[in-house]
Amino acid sequence: MLRRLFIFQLLSVLTLLLVAPSAVAQRQYYFTQLTEKSGLTDGRITCIFQDSKKYIWIGTDYGLNRYDGYSFLKIVHKPGDRNSLSGNKVSSIVEDKNGMLWIAAAFNGINCYDPMRKKFRHFRHDSASNNSIVYDDVKSLYVDSKNRLWIGYWGEGWSVLDQVTGKFQHFRSDGADSNYYGRNTDNTITAFAEQKDGNFWIVSEHGLHYFHPVKGVLSSHHCSTGSNYMLDNLFTCLYKQDDTTLLLGTWAGGIKKFNTASGKFASYYYSEKSTVHGVKNIVLGIAKRNSREYWIATADKGLGVFDEQKGSFEFFLHSADNPNSPIKDECRAVYTDHQGTLWAGYDHGISRCVQHSEHFRFFSLSPFFDKKTNVPLLTAAFYKDVTEGRVYTGGSDGRGLYILNEKTGESEVVPLSMDGAKRTYNISSVLPYNEDSLLILFNEGLCLFNKRTKLIRKLPLNDQYGKGLSGGDNLIRDKAGNFWYSNNCIYKVDASLTSATKLDNSSTSPVRLPNNYILLLAIENDTLAWYTSLNNGLLRLNLKSGSSERIRFNRYIDPSIRYTSLL
Repeated sequence: MLRRLFIFQLLSVLTLLLVAPSAVAQRQYYFTQLTEKSGLTDGRITCIFQDSKKYIWIGTDYGLNRYDGYSFLKIVHKPGDRNSLSGNKVSSIVEDKNGMLWIAAAFNGINCYDPMRKKFRHFRHDSASNNSIVYDDVKSLYVDSKNRLWIGYWGEGWSVLDQVTGKFQHFRSDGADSNYYGRNTDNTITAFAEQKDGNFWIVSEHGLHYFHPVKGVLSSHHCSTGSNYMLDNLFTCLYKQDDTTLLLGTWAGGIKKFNTASGKFASYYYSEKSTVHGVKNIVLGIAKRNSREYWIATADKGLGVFDEQKGSFEFFLHSADNPNSPIKDECRAVYTDHQGTLWAGYDHGISRCVQHSEHFRFFSLSPFFDKKTNVPLLTAAFYKDVTEGRVYTGGSDGRGLYILNEKTGESEVVPLSMDGAKRTYNISSVLPYNEDSLLILFNEGLCLFNKRTKLIRKLPLNDQYGKGLSGGDNLIRDKAGNFWYSNNCIYKVDASLTSATKLDNSSTSPVRLPNNYILLLAIENDTLAWYTSLNNGLLRLNLKSGSSERIRFNRYIDPSIRYTSLL
């Protein structure tokens, strides 16, 4: 049973690695897609947000979607139902300090949604009242440190709602010559950002404004005064690095970096500048990727990465030959959640990319074929050394450890010949042990591979009964540095690789398992082990108390189902 599952895992990893030809010049990422077929109310994505409960909220042209990692809760406008979304086209989503979600609906005002009670409150413009929103077409929302809600309108300035008093304050820019596209662009507000001193940056389609809410004083900053003035100052989005640096996306003006101390802009273009409006350099969203790189959503080139230090750009395009490439065409929004996962919104759904997934790159089949037999390597073990740029992999073919140089595409095989024995050894897992060595799990136990000398040494380990360790599957390292794996039992090997403990179904086992058909999946906080067991489904083992808890799903799931991975 375990062997069949093992072969399934090998083929799964092989599929990841050997789908398409190598693209050495460009980093490749592994994307998964969420579309209307997955359950979205609409494929045209307008905004993405993660709340304090870690749910992902997705705004579309037709309704709001809450994603829990498995399925969608769909929220749409229902005519005549006051406890529904006020309108279906969602333009912005934020959460306040009370856990309430504020949702802007184009031409239909603002919704305050209580996710616990599943209740809506609606805020619409009331011409007979001085204490309502100014305009029903809301473009942007922001919650500040005092839990006030900032509301940006299309062409009508902005408002601030004090949730304590329930009072609105309304503001407008008096900027001249800003009537483009049939609206007042200086009062079309696309984003807000708060400074530590309590003042705010107001981003509009006609410039950047510094606002003192107490004094009501507004000062404006513009990128240029030349022929490209309109495009250079039509700001679409904002990412605030800190109090001194702002990154702004523009419609056909690329990215602008603004120094708040000097008041100066720096411009970055990924395509040749064009005087024709809306042709190139259209940046619709910016989200942090790491300390120097930012994901960008663009209308003309899709999803990209902006390297601030180099001032360079890289784009990730759809490929019909690669199902794990991003969705094609215009990218409308980008968002990184608390785990660093990218969510990119398109006209036809969402592409997700886990940050570490860039370690998967597609290579041609040739390095993984035996040149004599033309038989492909069944890849079970996979480890990438990011520093060295080398991939270490092995499988059930008995040839040994494969080493692939990412940059050159060259590969070599190091046979697992130990103690002069000429035997076939199958590799199931490879993990880093220290700077110089890899720990390899093979069909007769564990061995160390020295990356510099390329020598392999089998570890003479015995369990608590004095018996040598067998091989197994799914080698895992916990936070304390200990190693775990399974083979009809669970083995724990200490961080120094000097002692081992066996957990099984016997009466003498330190922690007794329900049976001996075990596949270890994960170790959580050094105290909990997640594993599968024949006819028991998914289980959670408390390593301190020895108690096992079966995770039940529903009565329709066959308990004999075996899980092969846990993320």
